[in-house]
This record gives sequence, structure tokens and C-alpha cells, in this order.
Amino acid sequence: DTYVLIIANEHYNDIVGVVPFAENDGTIFRQYCIQTLGIPERQIRFTIDATRNQVVDGLDWIDNIAQARKGAAKFIVYYAGHGIENEGINYLLPIDIGSITQEDVPFYAISLDYVLQQMSYAKAKTNIMILDSNKKE
Repeated sequence: DTYVLIIANEHYNDIVGVVPFAENDGTIFRQYCIQTLGIPERQIRFTIDATRNQVVDGLDWIDNIAQARKGAAKFIVYYAGHGIENEGINYLLPIDIGSITQEDVPFYAISLDYVLQQMSYAKAKTNIMILDSNKKE
């Protein structure tokens, strides 16, 4: 009953910069979930270099499963990539963010509060979030 969403964002544009080893970290975590935790591959969604829409789609996937499983599912969300703090709010940066100006971040990045809120709405048996995020200055 465990489902895993893995987002490994490594290849950003020149303004944001690369996150070395994010793709590798996501791949290794996926293998760990399958080989060590025994989670079936069909219950793992793994996205390399996720756009904003792909991240939101992954959170919707969790919500849909939670509704179908009626609170019996467990979820793990793993994110490797850039993060940023803007005006006291923490954000995850999708790879399609054009710039990281103070004005752009709230419109194009995904607030960590939003991710946690979506996970809590899923009404799962267990929610685990693992962040491996480089703070972008």
C-alpha cells in the first residue's frame, strides 16, 4: 500500500544552474524503494527534470490514489533539486522556471507549504517527505 513520488531536478537553465547528482540520487532512491522496501515499480512515479505542471500532476496522482484507497495508502515524496526561500516562504524549483527574481518565484516555483498541504489533504495512513534540496541564493 505504499506509493512513491520521486522528483529529481538536475538540469536547470544557466540562470538557475545545475544540481550535481540529483538525477543519480533519485535513481538510487527508486532502486532502494524497489529492492529494499519491496515497493512494486508500478507504485513508483519517477520524474527527472520535472516541470511545474509535472510536479503538480504528481501531487494529483497522490490525491487520486488516496481517494481510491480510502485512507489505507502510504506515501513517500522524494525531491532532489533546487529550493529557495523568498520572503519567509520555502519553495521547490521546477526546471522550467525562467528566473529566480523575487517577483517570479511565487508564480513559477512551488511552495513547500503547498506540497505539504496537498499531502495532508490526501488523508493517507502515512506521509513521508524527503528533501534533498540545494538552496539557491
